[in-house]
Amino acid sequence: MKKVLYFSFTLLLLTISCTQLKRLELKDYPITPVSRENYKELNGTYLNRSDTACGTSYDSRVDRSDIPVTDDDLIRTLITKIPESVDLDQGESVKIEFTSRKKATIGYYRVDKLLFSKVISGKFKNGYFYRRTKWYLIPFFPLFARYENDQVRIGKSGDKLIVDSYYKSFGLYFIAGGSNRGRTKAVYPIKKETVQKDK
Repeated sequence: MKKVLYFSFTLLLLTISCTQLKRLELKDYPITPVSRENYKELNGTYLNRSDTACGTSYDSRVDRSDIPVTDDDLIRTLITKIPESVDLDQGESVKIEFTSRKKATIGYYRVDKLLFSKVISGKFKNGYFYRRTKWYLIPFFPLFARYENDQVRIGKSGDKLIVDSYYKSFGLYFIAGGSNRGRTKAVYPIKKETVQKDK
């Protein structure tokens, strides 16, 4: 019985979270659908910082409702949304190269030097590439519990990269607890040198 409840609770959390990405919209950047047939359209070198974004954030310790992200929050770095966090600097770019319909290599460059690369996996759905969801649940109720869900999908709008992300977590520690969540849609221009070389 406990296993059934655990599975049902987990499935419910994932289902609710999946709908959050669909609520993100920037009317000036309509999606150019990418699928398993034309997945290499996502390949390219993009600036690491977005110039346009939208979204909301929530922290139970600060507020009780979703609030729009601030101007500072809108400057989203691509490298933190896909592979991992690094120390940021000027002149950065991210190269995306899909090696198959399920895998892509993400390379992080500072000026023209490759600092590291990482492989991500996922699947194409509804015109986007959905990175494999990162989540975990530690259900030691009522003493301790922890849940985290991190989702990212990648799309295109013309020659620009669109990255939607959703994050939710909550924790319960004895008699205290808290939760936070956020969702953003960010636009990343293609690196100009890439456009010139292609012409």
